[in-house]
Amino acid sequence: MTPLSIELLLYYYYCPTPHPRKEYSAVKCATQQLFDQGLIELDEAAFRFKTTSKGDAHVIQLCKLPLPENAWVDFTGKVIERE
Repeated sequence: MTPLSIELLLYYYYCPTPHPRKEYSAVKCATQQLFDQGLIELDEAAFRFKTTSKGDAHVIQLCKLPLPENAWVDFTGKVIERE
């Protein structure tokens, strides 16, 4: 996923209004990709997109990702020292 796709997915997850940059071609393209992947659906009653259960699960998954850590590793990938 691109940063824009992640931003849009989070927006559609949290916000009950249409996206403020919905007319931009990059936003249209990324929104279509999220739709094609089954992560969002059109809420026709509210004239906006919202996340599907698959999209909800992906947002929860993204929120649970641990932060990256810096580490020195040897040529086999074994951690020698963590910063």
